Amino acid sequence: MSGATGTARAPASPVITPSAPAISARGLRVRRGADDVLHGVSLTVPRGQIAGLFGPSGSGKTTLMRALVGVQRGVSGSVQVLGHAAGSAQLRRRIGYVTQETSVYLDLSVAENLRYFAALMGAGAEDARRALAAVGLTEVAERPVHALSGGQQVRVSLAAALVGDPELLVLDEPTVGLDPSCAAICGRCSDVLPAIAGPCWCPAT
Repeated sequence: MSGATGTARAPASPVITPSAPAISARGLRVRRGADDVLHGVSLTVPRGQIAGLFGPSGSGKTTLMRALVGVQRGVSGSVQVLGHAAGSAQLRRRIGYVTQETSVYLDLSVAENLRYFAALMGAGAEDARRALAAVGLTEVAERPVHALSGGQQVRVSLAAALVGDPELLVLDEPTVGLDPSCAAICGRCSDVLPAIAGPCWCPAT
């Protein structure tokens, strides 16, 4: 007796809708050694919004940001970013992340750094030029980063995060070391940077 045969189909991948929030965390916990750094954090940040984190030093702001971009160890709970699990390969070119420390190469020029990060993100030279212009560094593009002021180095890191046209910007202490004019640019990001991205900022302070 013969039976019907057929080709098994793999289960369909989940459909990620554009309405998925920029960030969604449920019961997020981070444990470091014997201590809980984050205690069951739940939050939702819609797309197109600017969200800020405020709190004293040591309260876990940077730890939360690291969990959101998928580089924090000891994480449990659910963290979804742009409809994917935090740290997923699909997010690598969709998130711009600026850490507290200078996150570019000090021995390269500003322009060389931006061209390098543009290549990593699959962007072009024009994207690098626009990012430099957005943070006001066009005039120092050929200077090595180590020769710049601390505030200018922060701006290079910001430009590197912008160069890939990210859907989400995660910025840790973005105005530290900046002069008032550039800090004002950061504060007006939704007005100044829409040509580069439609960002959701999560600055810690």
